[in-house]
Amino acid sequence: MSIDFSRIKEVPIAEVVARYGIQLRFKGNWGSCICPLPSHKQGEKEKTFSVSTEKNYFKCFSKSCNENNGGKLGGDTINFVALMDGSSQLAAAKKLAEWFGIAETKTAPLQIVRRREEKPEPQKTTIDDNKSA
Repeated sequence: MSIDFSRIKEVPIAEVVARYGIQLRFKGNWGSCICPLPSHKQGEKEKTFSVSTEKNYFKCFSKSCNENNGGKLGGDTINFVALMDGSSQLAAAKKLAEWFGIAETKTAPLQIVRRREEKPEPQKTTIDDNKSA
C-alpha cells in the first residue's frame, strides 16, 4: 500500500487550517491570521500567516518563524500538518488521508521480468502436410 500524495496535496488548505480551529480572514483568494505554528513567538499579534486558496499553500512572514526555520516558512497541506503536529511528512499525509477519506492506493509489487533467449522449436511436418490437393 502506498499513499496517494498527489490527491492529498489537493485537499484545500483552508479546510485543513479550519480543522485546527484556526479562523482565517479572507480578501479574495488570500486568507490571513496570526501565525498558529508552534515555531511562532508567543505574543506577536501581526497577521503574518497567509493562505492562498488559489495555489493551495501557506506562508508565514513573521520574524520569529523565519529565524527559527532558516527562511520564509511555507508549504502545502502536508507540510502544514507536519509542522502543527511536530510529525513526519508521512504521518501528516496519513492523517490527512484519514480526515478526508482518501484511500491508500494499491500498487502491484515490483516484478523482475527475465528475458529468455529461446529459439523457437522447428515445426514438424508430416507427409500429409506436404501433399498437394
